[in-house]
Amino acid sequence: MSVSAEPLPLGSQPQRRVRKILSLDGGGVRGLSEILILQSLMRMLSFERRVDVEPWQEFDMICGTSTGGLLAIMLGRLKMTLAEVQSAYLAFASTIFTPKHHKLNPTRAYDKLKASGKYQSEELNKYIKDLLKSRGMSQDELLKDPDPENCKVFVCAVRAEDTSAAAVIRSYRSPRPDLLYGSIKIWEAARATSAATTFFDPIEILPFKQRYVDGALGWNNPIELADVEARDFWENDDRIIVSLGTGSVPGQEWGGDIVDLARQLARIVTQADMTNDRFRKGHPELINDNRLFRFTVTQGLGNIGLDEHEAFNRIAAYTETYVSNDDIYRLLKTCVRSLKDGGQRLNLAGPHGS
Repeated sequence: MSVSAEPLPLGSQPQRRVRKILSLDGGGVRGLSEILILQSLMRMLSFERRVDVEPWQEFDMICGTSTGGLLAIMLGRLKMTLAEVQSAYLAFASTIFTPKHHKLNPTRAYDKLKASGKYQSEELNKYIKDLLKSRGMSQDELLKDPDPENCKVFVCAVRAEDTSAAAVIRSYRSPRPDLLYGSIKIWEAARATSAATTFFDPIEILPFKQRYVDGALGWNNPIELADVEARDFWENDDRIIVSLGTGSVPGQEWGGDIVDLARQLARIVTQADMTNDRFRKGHPELINDNRLFRFTVTQGLGNIGLDEHEAFNRIAAYTETYVSNDDIYRLLKTCVRSLKDGGQRLNLAGPHGS
C-alpha cells in the first residue's frame, strides 16, 4: 500500500467507522430470553431514532452458537423481524423438542461424539427448510449471501474429527481459510451449529464428509470469535459489541439419561460466563468507551432445562423481571446511546428498509 508523501490537510483525516456486532450464546429453549432482551433493546433504539429498526439493519455482523446460531441466521441472513423470529422460535421449540421413542444407551453416549440424539434430526431439517420456503427462498439456498452489503452472519460448530478448534461457518468471504464458503446450505449451517450432543445427531457435510456438532462444546459464547472476525474484516474501524446470554448455569439434569453428560452441558454454560469475564478483562478500552455490553438473565433460568419448552412462560417472566431492573434498564439505555451515536448501517429506515 502506497503512502502519500504529503500529510493530509488539517481536518481531512478519514473518520473511523463504527461497526456493530451482535453475539448470541447457545442455550436451547432459553434462547427465547435472548429474543426478549433484544426486543427491549431494539424497541428503545427505535424510540430514539423515531423509526422502527430491526437487527439486520442496525448490526454489521450477527453471530451465534447453537440456539444463538439459529437466531443469527434468522435475524441476519433471512432478515426476519424480531416479531417473526419470536413466532417462529416458539413454534420451532415446541415442534422439535419431541423425544424419540427410544432411550439413549449410556454406554455409547459421548463416546467419540457418536451419541445418538434424543430428538428427531429430520424434524429439525424439515422445519428449517419449511422456514426458507415460507420466505420465498429455495430449500437449498446457500448460506453465502449474494449481496456483500448485507449484514454478515456466522455460526459456530465443531468438527467431530477435531474438537480442539471452532468451525466458523460464514455467509461472507473471509481472508481466513474457509473450505465451506460458497457450498454450505443454510439448513446445513443451522443443523451444524445446533447439533448438540444428546439432542440431535451430528450432520455430515460435503464435499469432505466431515461431521459437525454443536459449537457449544467449546464456543457457547462466541464473543471472542466475533471480535476476531470483525477485526479481520474491518481492521481499521472501531466496534461496538453487544453480547446476549441465556441465563445462569442449569440447575437440572435435563434429559435424565446420562449424569456425566448433564454435568458436561452445565459446564458449557459456565464457560459462557468465563469467556465473557476473560474477554472483558482483555478489552478494558471497549468497556471504558461504552462499546462492550453483556446482557443475560441472572436469576431463575438456571432451573429451566435446555429442552424444557413447556417453560416459555417462566422464561418470559424471568426475562421481563431482568430487563425491568433499574440497573439493567440504565445499562440498556447506555447501550442504545452508543448504538445511536455510532450511526445506522446503510442509513436504512423502516422494518423492511422501505
